[in-house]
Amino acid sequence: MSEVRTKVDSKRPLLRYLVDKREGLRNIHPKELLTSDFSCLHSPYSLPDLSDAVELLVQFAKDGKKILLYGDRDSDGVSSTCLLAFFLKSHPEFSNINLEVMVSSESDPYGLCKEALVKIKKVKPDLLVTLDFGSSQADEIEELTNTGIRMIVLDHHEVPVRIPTNCALVNPRRTDSVYPEKKICTAVLSFKLVSAILFRMSDEFNKVYSKTEENSSGQSETLYFQNGVRVSKESIATQNLEGKNILPYPEDFVTSVPVEEERKLFYYQCSQIPDFFSGLEEETDLAGIGTITDMMPLTGENRHFVKLALQSLTKLYTGDKKRKGLSELLKELKLNPHGITTKDLGWSIGPVLNSAGRMGKTEEAVSLLLSETVQDAKSKAKQLLSINEERKERTKRNMDRVERYFARKPERTTNQIVFCYEPDMEPGVSGIVATRMVDTYKKPAIFLAPDNGDARGSIRSYGRENVLELLVSLASDFLHFGVHPEGVVFSIQLD
Repeated sequence: MSEVRTKVDSKRPLLRYLVDKREGLRNIHPKELLTSDFSCLHSPYSLPDLSDAVELLVQFAKDGKKILLYGDRDSDGVSSTCLLAFFLKSHPEFSNINLEVMVSSESDPYGLCKEALVKIKKVKPDLLVTLDFGSSQADEIEELTNTGIRMIVLDHHEVPVRIPTNCALVNPRRTDSVYPEKKICTAVLSFKLVSAILFRMSDEFNKVYSKTEENSSGQSETLYFQNGVRVSKESIATQNLEGKNILPYPEDFVTSVPVEEERKLFYYQCSQIPDFFSGLEEETDLAGIGTITDMMPLTGENRHFVKLALQSLTKLYTGDKKRKGLSELLKELKLNPHGITTKDLGWSIGPVLNSAGRMGKTEEAVSLLLSETVQDAKSKAKQLLSINEERKERTKRNMDRVERYFARKPERTTNQIVFCYEPDMEPGVSGIVATRMVDTYKKPAIFLAPDNGDARGSIRSYGRENVLELLVSLASDFLHFGVHPEGVVFSIQLD
């Protein structure tokens, strides 16, 4: 048999050739596709309002003021809330912190609804941190800040034209954000905040580094960097640092993955801080879980967070790790102790954490992740698995009703958007059911269920439809709505 050879019209290595065909992976050094470590991560200080958020948290914790973390009920909301809470509770610097943790439940509409505002005002926090919601709720934020509450919003959802005042809004989707990544989840933002706090407490904080290079005009130009971010000469002058206390850029420092100047410098600075990376290693687990379960694109930083999380989670099976709750959950799920996979994140760990919120028991997931003893963690892991079985049964019952709904009138499936509502539908799993409707009918889908005298549901896109824009255009018809362009949860009056 004659040998057939296919000629590839490219002098690039095969890996580079294949990767360049994928949107989001172009212009990346090949080593960054194969290796993940902390040098691949961007400095958190290029996120908008991140510095303000760090100062607020550190100062309020130091002064013993009451701090309330209020997270959304889904897996990303729970992961981001518990990541930040666990760090603040376990770090010696915050041993006397006055901290309370709350999450929304299935009986609450999305975000800073009136029910959430009542709960928050009852707690009377000095500082409120919302996680995984708040970007689109300027009116509610200003209602709270007008009572004297200071606020930090960690969120990755769409940002409207009006940004709330008197609030540190940490969101990479802001139009004024210079952060290189836009589609990162809130659990990653929690990680960023934690890493920035650790950096803030070190001697490297606010040090300025400089390097001189030739610009496009052939003239020498001095570049300045502070906290892993390039800053202007005017900024240095404002701080009265020009000509003094400026360190040379570490040209000879080598990273395992070739990265640009800012990432290299921030990694160099962090490597000068004792135990910095060992302290952060375990914080990657929930960031990776949030990334997978919130369906973030696996490009850029997201790829690295997932790989780092898998390494961290695998280590939970051995050694005396802080995350007792996650460790026992892995064991109850009977996951492979020799290597946690992305499938485990998306199909085992994530759905179990999500199930608590869907069944109106978000506190159970938070309680598990914040467990301090093995015995307590084991008991709570078993309870969470039981809740997940309830969630599966509810989903199955709703899907059976959906099938009968369309079987009675098949013409309902001929519309451009498939829609389903009946009074005996059960709440809590609308997102799952809407997604399965999309998979079945290959069209955008809306699923609604009765909820406390009103109706709550989800809409999911099939192709490039921006369902968030659709709901914004009809905003006056809804009680609440929000989340992503690809999928929105909403509440509406029955009439």
